[in-house]
Parts: sequence; C-alpha cells; structure tokens
Amino acid sequence: MPSPVEPGVQAEIDRRRKAGERRFVDATRGLSLPAFVHHGLTESEIKRRLDRGGSGLLAVSLHTHAYFLLLLALDKVGIPCTAITTEQLAQRLRASGHRPGSDLRFETRLTPRLLRECGAGERLLFVMVDVLTDRGPNMMIPVFGRAKVYTVSWAQLAIRLEADVLVAVCQDRGSLADIHTEILDGPFQDAFTLAARVFERFDRILGDDLSSWEDQPAWSRYAAPLPDFTSGSDAELIQAVHRLAACDEVIAKRLLALVRQGWPQFAPPAAPGVRPRT
Repeated sequence: MPSPVEPGVQAEIDRRRKAGERRFVDATRGLSLPAFVHHGLTESEIKRRLDRGGSGLLAVSLHTHAYFLLLLALDKVGIPCTAITTEQLAQRLRASGHRPGSDLRFETRLTPRLLRECGAGERLLFVMVDVLTDRGPNMMIPVFGRAKVYTVSWAQLAIRLEADVLVAVCQDRGSLADIHTEILDGPFQDAFTLAARVFERFDRILGDDLSSWEDQPAWSRYAAPLPDFTSGSDAELIQAVHRLAACDEVIAKRLLALVRQGWPQFAPPAAPGVRPRT
C-alpha cells in the first residue's frame, strides 16, 4: 500500500505531474511535438528485436517529464505496444482525442492475453517501475544511491515470462526529446537484482540532475542513504538494503496506523481530557 506523503512533498509532485500533463495534451494534439533523438538503440533496432520473436520483451521506464513521448516514439515506427496505465490516464487519453498511428494500446490491468502476447514476443509490454501498489509486491531497492520502496511486480513478471527487459528513459528538452534505450538480456536471477540493475541504468542516464523526475521530491525526503559500495559487492548491498527495509520509518508508521484501524484495542490510551476518536 502506498506510503503517506507530507503535503509539501505531495504539492511538488503534483506540480511536476501537472506540467507533464499539459505537455501530454499538447503533444497528443500534435502541438509542440519534439524531434526524437535516439541514444543506445534506434526505433528500427527495437522493432527488429521484437520481430525476431522467440522471447518476450518488457519495456520499463520511470516518470520523467513527458515520459509518454516514449510511447509516441514507438508508435511512430509501428512497434506493437501495450502500455499498462491507470484508469485516470486512460480517461485523459480518450479525452485528448489521440489516435495511435499504428498499434499502441492502453490497458489498466494485466490479462492472460497480454501475458501471452508479451511472452511470445508478439507485442511490447510497457510498464512504469517508480510506483507503489497494493496489488503486488513492493520491496526496498537501491535507487539513485539511496534505498526506497517501489513495486517489483514487473521484475517478477519478466522472470516468469523469461522476457528480456528494455530500459527506456525520456528526457524532454522542448523541441528535442532524448530517448535512451538499452536491452538487458534475461534470464534474471531474482526481482531484487533485476530492479537494482534497471535503476542503475536510470542513474547512469539521468546522472545528478533528477529535476525531471516526478517522484524526486518523495525520494529526496524519504529514501534512506546507502553506504558507498565502491567494491561492488552485491551481497553487502543486499544486506544493507534489507536492514533499512526492516526499520523503514514511513512503512512502520503506515503499518501501525493500519493495525490501530483494524484492531482498536491496540490504539494508545487517550490523553486526559481528550475524547477518543470514533
């Protein structure tokens, strides 16, 4: 379940989100559509990889400003893609009047058909990884040099489907949009290791400037600092992250609130002269 966010932090996240939504409306209506500059793989190389078939391809990204431009770039060259999104975004897409140029679909939940199409390499499945969900597992993972809780259901899905992972990041620069893509070849060992590898790629692309990342205010406020693992010891990193997960203050407070809500007998006694909440 998503952790509570302080009003000031949420206000900054909302400001960034609204700016991205304004960009989304303009772009889907054909206004201010940038030229795409590709780094890593070109659109044609991604399409050839998907056309090759044999194994699935799961695309993952994070909410940078105008991240949806990634989908427009894929749509431009006819890559069959299904993006898993929220019902709110799906409604905004319908309201915008955007009509995909090829075979771009938006779904609000995974279905057996989607899993089958992705596993067979028939369609690219596109998901965002910098989210929390109450419909799947969340885990403390290393994120830009700190430890923060995000969902790893996508990583478990890639392992289950034996799919490769396409790491994709969009950096919107107005008239230009840098599209960074890289394929991580499976099979993968476990969800934690895969998630750490993906965020390491995000770190390499964005560097120290996280101003375009929608969740940066929450990451800056709540993520726990990690030791400097210059030796590259994965075992030590995992142990450190797990220790942080065991005493994460935000998660602990939320769990305590849920316990008190479900079992009032565990609530602390009211102070003298204070009427208990009902």
